[in-house]
Amino acid sequence: MSRWRCLLAGLVFVALLPRDALPQEAAWRSHMETAAAAHRRGDSANSERSLRGALDLAQGFARYDRRRGETHLALATVLFEQERYAEARSHLERTVAIFETAPDGDHALVATALDALALTHMRDGGYAEAEPAFGRALAIFETEYGPDHGDVGQVLGKLAGLYLADGRYQGAEPLYRRSIAIKEKTFGGRHSEVGQALESFAIVLRMIGREAEADAVDARAGAILYRETKATPAG
Repeated sequence: MSRWRCLLAGLVFVALLPRDALPQEAAWRSHMETAAAAHRRGDSANSERSLRGALDLAQGFARYDRRRGETHLALATVLFEQERYAEARSHLERTVAIFETAPDGDHALVATALDALALTHMRDGGYAEAEPAFGRALAIFETEYGPDHGDVGQVLGKLAGLYLADGRYQGAEPLYRRSIAIKEKTFGGRHSEVGQALESFAIVLRMIGREAEADAVDARAGAILYRETKATPAG
């Protein structure tokens, strides 16, 4: 399950309120839980509808209440999955603004929102806008979790992919090397995450003229991904 697919359900549990919550808070929680249940069923229409209801209720909370940020982030998740990137981007920008200002804001959620914001720019070809958002997410994750954390490796890989797509091969090389090293430590050397990163890294090596090294990296990627394919039952 991808980060996007699991994000909404996780937010609901983060945001659970006490049983003696005020009616508005209880109604907001109910909308969020209904949205999460619909999301798990793959019912994006009803998930979005419930989240919009939750967002209406969240407007009654304080301007920088974390529940407002959580609602915007959850709605952005659903919109992103529907490839409605401009709409998702608007909610992600609000998420970042709220969590950066909220007295009980969560730095990791700021980084998550920035990472997602960068992806919406990338999907629309906005590489110049995506790069600083990835950079900010990376800096926060490194500060919060350390330089070798799995989230750091994920953002490094996306930033490397941006450089690859933008033809900046020399810049992509060290990012891929570091991302792969972290993914190997996080997932193990024969995980599909590592294989996919190696595939892209091989392309970078070919583009900068290092064919022999690219062949070796490609062979390793193929061995990992072929093994993963064989291990997955057909049908």
